[in-house]
Amino acid sequence: MSKSINLIKSLNNNLDFNIVLTGFMGCGKTTVGKFLASKIGYKVFDTDIFIENKTGLTVSNIFKIYGENHFRSLEKICIKNLSFFSQIIISTGGGSILDNDNEKNLKRNGKIFFLDASLPTIISRLKSDFSRPLLKNKDFEKKLFYKRKDIYLTTADFIVDANRSIEQICKDIISKIKIIEK
Repeated sequence: MSKSINLIKSLNNNLDFNIVLTGFMGCGKTTVGKFLASKIGYKVFDTDIFIENKTGLTVSNIFKIYGENHFRSLEKICIKNLSFFSQIIISTGGGSILDNDNEKNLKRNGKIFFLDASLPTIISRLKSDFSRPLLKNKDFEKKLFYKRKDIYLTTADFIVDANRSIEQICKDIISKIKIIEK
């Protein structure tokens, strides 16, 4: 186990904030959240998975049956509820940070880590994923990516290069957490 991970394991009872992962779909929020949780001992809550478990429907089916607005309202409730906890990892949906209330709730008790992956990296990661409701059109995907990127950047407390391996991304997040604690 690396020195930084040992340090975090010894500090995690003293940390009083949530680790919030934001970024475009395919940047690795779910995978990073799970891996990071295993390293620092936090529980991880993925908002999309949380909503799917509560509704019994996939995100794609919620979009298809009820529309994006309904999904966003479920997401807003989920984030508000999770924001009252501390010492958890919250892996958000790609569009969740677009809502000002979500941003306020996530920042109430959390530090936002933007997982910044390039568009080619994201396209490569999502090339065989047909479950993403907003990725039906490549031109739309590109516009959505650049529109959201500015919001991710302005809402983030920390920017993490997500074009690397999960281990490298988590090591970077852990080093940023150590800076917070100083």
